[in-house]
Amino acid sequence: MPYDAAMRVVDVNFKAVLTGAYAALPYLKRSPGSLMFSTSSSSATYGMPQIAVYSATKHAVKGLTEALSVEWQRHGVRVADVLPGLIDTAILRETPNHSATPARTQLADGDVTASAPKRGPFRLMPASSVAEAAWAAYRHPTRLHWYVPDGIRWLDRMKALSPEFVRGRIRRALPRLTER
Repeated sequence: MPYDAAMRVVDVNFKAVLTGAYAALPYLKRSPGSLMFSTSSSSATYGMPQIAVYSATKHAVKGLTEALSVEWQRHGVRVADVLPGLIDTAILRETPNHSATPARTQLADGDVTASAPKRGPFRLMPASSVAEAAWAAYRHPTRLHWYVPDGIRWLDRMKALSPEFVRGRIRRALPRLTER
């Protein structure tokens, strides 16, 4: 990925979340039951091949969510995030693959969605599932991270015990992303 493109990803995926959070804080403090809800990614559970910078920014959003959930508690502001996996949206089909090696060609339009697993934590999910998670987060006052699909949650738990195990599962589940 070219440096300038990487910095745009950092600006949009992390700096914008940080800026928005701090801009919203005065309003959230004045609103009883407020929730600062951000979008991380399932790639924040384990860095994903072909989208390294994206994964890093989503790790940052997840870490920010965890830290602010403690810091902003004194203001009565809840903080949570959603960690969506493969979601059927235009961004999935239209984002260029800047991390591809010269030997690899970019996946063709629709190829990612067509080759997505049909079941398991890496399956393609409708965009409405993310909206449902956001609504559930507002109604559930203690949960910090919302995974879509919920099966991705086990990746975070397993990574704490064995990052090597999770890396192996990713390689087996998504072989096209790790081909040479």
